[in-house]
Parts: sequence; structure tokens; C-alpha cells
Amino acid sequence: MRNERKQFLLYVSPWIFGFLVFTAGPMLVSLYLSFTEYDILSPHTWIGISNYIELVSNDRFWSSLWNTIYYTILGVPLHVFLGLMISLLLLRAIPGIMIFRTAFYLPAIFGGVAILLLWNYMLAPGVNGQNVGLVNAMLSLVGIDGPGWSSDPNWAKQPLCLSSYGVLEEAY
Repeated sequence: MRNERKQFLLYVSPWIFGFLVFTAGPMLVSLYLSFTEYDILSPHTWIGISNYIELVSNDRFWSSLWNTIYYTILGVPLHVFLGLMISLLLLRAIPGIMIFRTAFYLPAIFGGVAILLLWNYMLAPGVNGQNVGLVNAMLSLVGIDGPGWSSDPNWAKQPLCLSSYGVLEEAY
């Protein structure tokens, strides 16, 4: 029994060391420093709870707290639910699901830079009446003059909403 305890402590000691040095230690130092007046160039002086009194008297604090609560109550469950639904859809045996799975997991395989380059190529605006981007070229086939997706302020948000780094990321 004693030998097992030593082995356990030997195996767990790197995690305990990392937790104490990189998590618990900085948290305790931050808690202590929150009760002081401190900048990097001068030594800290103890001021008690006046930092917290100043914090709760600031309107931006309450606005930030409300935004955090709103996101936690609405955004987190929505992302978890939609991610779960997409995951369940990926498990279904329906015709064409392999194509959907491949298209869905491609962003996880490629790096962020490759995805950025791909989006820039797809959404490039037209130059001198010639459609450079893939999306605008497809739109021109049906007679629609595509917008400047990334250069027009009225259209810049839509590609960001369509990108794969939103709700779909939760399903990974």
C-alpha cells in the first residue's frame, strides 16, 4: 500500500507542481494585488477594498457583467445545443452524409491561414468588370452582379457570419 502511494505521488507530482506554479500561485498573487495600489515601476501599497468599491461604482462594470450574464444564459446553451444537433446529424446514415462530413471537417484539417486564403479567394471582388472571386463568378452566371464582400462595409459582416469559426466549431 505504501509503495502504491509513493508511485501515485510520483506520477501526480508534475501536475501538482504545474497547478501550484502556473494556476494557484498567480491566482493568489492576483487576489493579493487586487487589494493594493500597484504599478510595475513602484512598490505596491495596501489600500484594502477601495479597488472593489471603485469597480462596482463604474457603469462599464455593470454593463460588462450584464453582457457576460446574457452570453452565459443565452449563448452558451445555444452553442452547446446547436453543436450537439450537428454532431448527431453527422452520425446519421443518410445518403450523401460522407460528402457533408468531409466538407464539415475540412476546416478542422486546414490551418487558419489556409482558411483565410480560401475565403479571400472565394470572396474576392470583381476587377474591371471581371469577377475574380468564386462566389461572384457563380453569381454572374445567373445574372447577379456580386458585391465587394470584404471591401464593402455593408457586406463585410456576412462572410464572417458564414465562416466556419462560429457555432459549427462547437460540434468538433
